Amino acid sequence: MVLPRNNPFAAERLDALEFRPQGVSWEELVARFRQWNYRGLIVGPEGRGKTKLLRRLYDWCREQGQPAGALRLAFAQRRITKQQRAFVADLPDDAVLFVDSLEQLDWIGWWRLRGMTRRLQGLVATSHWRGRLPVLLECRTSLSLLEELVAELTGGDNHSQDMLSQLFDKHRGDVRRCLRALYDWKSVDKETAGNC
Repeated sequence: MVLPRNNPFAAERLDALEFRPQGVSWEELVARFRQWNYRGLIVGPEGRGKTKLLRRLYDWCREQGQPAGALRLAFAQRRITKQQRAFVADLPDDAVLFVDSLEQLDWIGWWRLRGMTRRLQGLVATSHWRGRLPVLLECRTSLSLLEELVAELTGGDNHSQDMLSQLFDKHRGDVRRCLRALYDWKSVDKETAGNC
């Protein structure tokens, strides 16, 4: 049994992983981001790295001296709250707003957010589906990405390719759920552990 603080798949270790764009380099992604005037959508199903990329772009803007703000929409949040409206109103005109989970807003909520952010330099959001903004990047995963992340987290500790392939298939490419399953697997006595 592995103690939570020693588990290579602990949440703080997962949070420290860098986003790895699939099919495009970081430089190409940043160039596209600039070319599109800091407006775009990061799309994909759950567990594909959308939020991690959104945070990375937010950090990149701040590193460049670009004012930025971030909002996280709650599950089933159809409209922007009063506090969120005040937060956006306080942003300077040259700020880029980063919104996580844009798909939560209904059309009225989106219409209001779009109106509030027209004066801003940019608007970048994550969503499970396309629409509302041009697609900056569609986040994808692969078995090789899962293998790379597991090797990095464990320092090269061998996990069978069959095991990782089964996890990847079972969780339909949701790498986050695969890594959570590996956390649980590491947390129990391997002799009594069943399938992840």
